[in-house]
Amino acid sequence: MAASVLWAAACSSSGSNTADSSKGPDATPLETSAATSSPVLKGDTPDERFQSWLDTGGREEAYQLWSTGQLGDGPPPGVSEEQKQDLFETWLEANFDRIRAAWDRASIMHAQSDLHLAMAAALVFSTEHEGFEGFSPKEGRKLDRSVSFTTSRTRFGAVSIRQADRASIMFTTESASGAILCMAWTLSEDHASFGMVDARTAAECGGGGWIETNGG
Repeated sequence: MAASVLWAAACSSSGSNTADSSKGPDATPLETSAATSSPVLKGDTPDERFQSWLDTGGREEAYQLWSTGQLGDGPPPGVSEEQKQDLFETWLEANFDRIRAAWDRASIMHAQSDLHLAMAAALVFSTEHEGFEGFSPKEGRKLDRSVSFTTSRTRFGAVSIRQADRASIMFTTESASGAILCMAWTLSEDHASFGMVDARTAAECGGGGWIETNGG
């Protein structure tokens, strides 16, 4: 996750604030790789999770990219390793907000990917059972063990099944950065709806889409 997040920090550009609900989010190849990875982050709050990411590879990855000129201007030629470290710390402090924003975007992409995987499993289930009724964490795990399904409240690290009846299904999750996302499917409409709300039903999820993650 680290390299793609930091690459996003270096290459971020402005964008609109909603995503096309018929597609996954636009992203660079590196950002897309981050979205499908499974980083283990600790902490109950976004700040604690971000610090966990920094402490378990994020800072070192930033240094490697910066020192080779892939992130920022890099160090001037001829400086010692000790000087490089000092210059990097100065650069990191000046660009801390950019890196945090890129980490936030990559975290949302990861949550979006989890919801897409959950929905793919649910659609397979609906084909075999003529609807979503009976889709449970147990049934979800049979179809995709990479997704942690639950029926509990919306939380980080899991996809919550909030509604599963014959006609509709709706999932929610929380990104590492604290964003709440939902994704729903109603068979009569035959397409997904997306939202940034802690919805309880398919009807509540939608209208606003998802925040695009390729913006600065």
